[in-house]
Amino acid sequence: GVVEGGRARLMQIIEAEREQQQQGGDGGSGEATGQYFIELSVKERSGVEDLRQEVMRMLGEVRVVLDAMAAMDERSARAV
Repeated sequence: GVVEGGRARLMQIIEAEREQQQQGGDGGSGEATGQYFIELSVKERSGVEDLRQEVMRMLGEVRVVLDAMAAMDERSARAV
């Protein structure tokens, strides 16, 4: 279960981060998608598919970065 007041505290933290970003702070990973957290319960089977999709999206981003790094060094580039 969720600790009493946990969601409210999470929303306070998210709001504080948004304010910091608007004041010129660095952008967080949630900024691009607008999704800051996924409510997940394996027991109730909720959020599992959302989590899977988000992990796959992030792995795709990592792949793009790794491919770009490999292209910078032809010796380590993998065959495409």
